[in-house]
Parts: sequence; C-alpha cells; structure tokens
Amino acid sequence: MSSSEPNEAKIAAFRTYAREAILAASAINSGALVATLSAADVLLGKCGVGAAFIKWALGLAVATVAWAACYLANAAYTHRKPAWNRSEQFWTNSGIALFLLSVALFVVGSAFISAAFAI
Repeated sequence: MSSSEPNEAKIAAFRTYAREAILAASAINSGALVATLSAADVLLGKCGVGAAFIKWALGLAVATVAWAACYLANAAYTHRKPAWNRSEQFWTNSGIALFLLSVALFVVGSAFISAAFAI
C-alpha cells in the first residue's frame, strides 16, 4: 500500500460520515412529509403546500439515489484496480452532489411552506 492511499480506518470513517449524512437528508425530508400529512386538514387549500410536498418527496427520492451512488462508489473502491478509479470517483462525486441536492430540495420546500403561511 502506498502512502497516498487512505488507511482502512479513514475509509471506515468516510463510510460512516456518508451513511449518516444521507440518513439525515432522508430524515429531514421524510419528517417534513409526515408533518405536512399530519396537518393536512389545516394546510389544505394553502398556496405552496403542494409544491413543498413535492420538493420534500423529491428530496427523499434523491437521498435514496445518493445512498445507491455511495454504495456503488464503495463497491468500485473495493476493486482497487486502476480501471475502477474513474468509476469510484464518478460515484463518489455523484453521491455528494445528490446529497446536496436533497438538502437543497428540503430548503426550497421549506421556503414554499413558509410562503404559504405568509400569505
């Protein structure tokens, strides 16, 4: 193993951080969906509620796809062959981008629901 390769403890830590970050993105989007559904009688007819609901549902779906991307990055890493380096890099970057998109969808959905109450 060369000195530029991360050791197994660092890899395990990266995996844990990725798992927890994606779990958090899933939790905030699904929590927003559940809260909206539990208050559906109060929110029914307010402008922007449907758009917020869609953003949170998309955020949950994107977080799930991010989880898959991180799995594929991990699978590519375990091959440890030069041909798999591009695949690992692609799936790692995709997972990060999808995670950020999921969090952004939560923020946008929150903005829509906040606007619904401001009107």
